[in-house]
Amino acid sequence: MKGKSLILMYHNIGVPPIDAPMKGLYVLPSMFKVQLRLLKIFGFKVVTIKELLLDINKNNNKKLVAITFDDGYYDFYKNALPLLAEFNYTANVFVVASLIGKTNEWDTIRYGGVKEPLMNLDQLREIQQKGIVIGSHSYSHADLTALDEESLKREIGYSKEYLQGLLKTKIETFCYPFGGCNDKAKSIVKEVGYTAGIGSKRGSVKPSDDVYDLRRIPVRLNTHPLLFLYKILTEYEDKKGRRK
Repeated sequence: MKGKSLILMYHNIGVPPIDAPMKGLYVLPSMFKVQLRLLKIFGFKVVTIKELLLDINKNNNKKLVAITFDDGYYDFYKNALPLLAEFNYTANVFVVASLIGKTNEWDTIRYGGVKEPLMNLDQLREIQQKGIVIGSHSYSHADLTALDEESLKREIGYSKEYLQGLLKTKIETFCYPFGGCNDKAKSIVKEVGYTAGIGSKRGSVKPSDDVYDLRRIPVRLNTHPLLFLYKILTEYEDKKGRRK
C-alpha cells in the first residue's frame, strides 16, 4: 500500500448520556481501543500534526496519522489518555481557552441537553507532560464565520496568547469551532503565527493542501471496525469530502 497521511477527528470518548443531543460525537472507550489497535496492525505511525506536515512533502511510502480531539473534554483525560499511553501514541487536543475547567456551554446554549465537563488547568498540564500537544479551539467556541475582524482576532489571536501564558509553551495549531472557516479567519490564523489550521472538510491530507484548512476523517459512535478500516485504507473519505 502506498503512503497515506490522515488526521482523525474525535470529540468525546465515553458512553453517550441518554439525553445527549449529539450522541454521534461519542466513541465508546472499548471501540476507541479497537481503533488504536487497528492503526498499529495496519502499519500506521501515529504522529503530531506538526510531524505530519514536516513529513508529508517527503517522497516516501509512510502511513502517517494524527489523532485529534476537539474541545478538551474531561473524558479525554479519564478515558482516552490511558489508552493512548497503552499504545505509546500521542495526540493533538484543541481546547477552548475561556472555558478551561468549565463545561461545553456552546452546546448547551445552542442545542440544550447534557453539560459535559472540560479539562482543568492541572489536567491540561499533566497531559502536556505526557506528550499530548495542545492547540487552540478559539477563545469562546464562537462561529468564526459570523464575526467581525476585531472579534476574530480575539478568538484566534488572544486565545493563542492566553494558552501560551497558562501552559508555558508555543501554541502552534488552531482548530476552527463548528468547522467554520473562511478566508478572513484563515488569514488571521496565519497572521498571528499558527503553523496550521484544522477544519472539518473530509478527506486525507495531500502535499498540495492548504495548511490553514486541513482535512480530517470523522470518527463517530457508529464507526464500527469495518467502517473504520474503510475510512483509513480506501479513498472513501476523499470521495465523501468531494476532493477533486
